[in-house]
Formats: sequence, structure tokens, C-alpha cells
Amino acid sequence: MKYFNLYLVIFISLLNAVDLQCTHLGRVYEPDVSFPKGDACNVCKCGDSGNVRCTDRRCHQYPKCRHNGKMYDAGSRFPSRDGCNECICTTIGVPQCTMYNCYPDCTYNGQTYKKGDIFPKGDKCNNYCTCTVIGKVQCAEDLSCYLS
Repeated sequence: MKYFNLYLVIFISLLNAVDLQCTHLGRVYEPDVSFPKGDACNVCKCGDSGNVRCTDRRCHQYPKCRHNGKMYDAGSRFPSRDGCNECICTTIGVPQCTMYNCYPDCTYNGQTYKKGDIFPKGDKCNNYCTCTVIGKVQCAEDLSCYLS
């Protein structure tokens, strides 16, 4: 019994001398280390005895936006239904979209081109054309090759 009490005193002394780690959401933290609680607004701290203490502030969760059958988080950007404008999910849960005019792709010599495409004009001078953002074809007119 005398040795048991001695071992018990040594064991308790060792426990008091060693700081215990904390585990929170599957991660291990050292004593006196602060870390996020996991709710995007509160913070936790690992205590010397291995206990975790967290702030308990009420988190403000912004509503999501529903657009074209999909859900989006506040602040996220996504294409509008028309395919040429862009939307953003506002913090009140209402999508707000740009309202630019949508123009068709360009057609030139029977070929269809997307806005911004550059393609050969097909002339003797090797001029190039561009499909503009308003769906019109604009071609360079360098005629110097005809003069030589």
C-alpha cells in the first residue's frame, strides 16, 4: 500500500506538470492556442487542462439566392439566364444581374464566329476580320497589296 500511494502521488504530479492538448472538430491544438470555432464568426482557445472554451457570438447568416433552379451564396457571381449577362447574389438573398443588350454571334461567308473571334477576310491582301461584341463583322482594309 505504501508503494501504491507513492506511485499515485508521482502520477498526479506528472499530470499537473504536463499540459494537455485539446481536440476540436477532429484537429489537435496545444494549450493557449486560439483557433476558429468552425462557424465563421466565433473563436476557441485550448486551456491548460485540455478543455476547449469558445466565444458564443450570434452569427449573422446571409440568405442564399435562388436563380434558374440553383442556389448561390451571398457575394457569389454566376451567369444570367440569357447567357451574356452576369449576376451576383446580394446579402438580402436577391440576385442582381447586369442588363446589357445581348447580341448574336457573327456570320461571315457562311461561317459563324463568336464575339472576339479573329478570322481571315479571304481577300488577296490577307486582311483579317473581327466579330465585335455587338455581333457585327469588322474587317481591316489594307489595300496596299493590290498596288504592288
